[in-house]
Amino acid sequence: MILYRAEIGINVREERTKLDIKTIVDEAIGVCEDAKAEKILAFEVGGTSVLTDYYVICSGNSTTHVRAIVERLQKKFREAGVELRSREGTAGNEWIIIDYNDIVVHVFSAESRERYNIEALIDKSHLIYPDSSAAS
Repeated sequence: MILYRAEIGINVREERTKLDIKTIVDEAIGVCEDAKAEKILAFEVGGTSVLTDYYVICSGNSTTHVRAIVERLQKKFREAGVELRSREGTAGNEWIIIDYNDIVVHVFSAESRERYNIEALIDKSHLIYPDSSAAS
């Protein structure tokens, strides 16, 4: 992964270790918790997905809440120097995906999360962070 270091103004090639990636995942979970996201789940999928190493999935209780969670995540990662690969989402903020290469975060409205149910597509053995209210 190539990160841009603004303080020195050059691109630096940096290999992330599993611990570094796990720290980023923990930070994402913490931001989601602080933002009062609901039903937070995290999956380690590096051995089964070519897209990313981790998925974090959570819900907001309104489209405004979904947008606020995403903005807090982006601010935290920007301050930490983690490079955003892409951001995708629905026009009404029903489902926003932010991709940081090693971690992809899905933030849903409650209705969209129930409709798409993407966590059902991921083997439960990859679950690394269960929210007690999300236990099924």
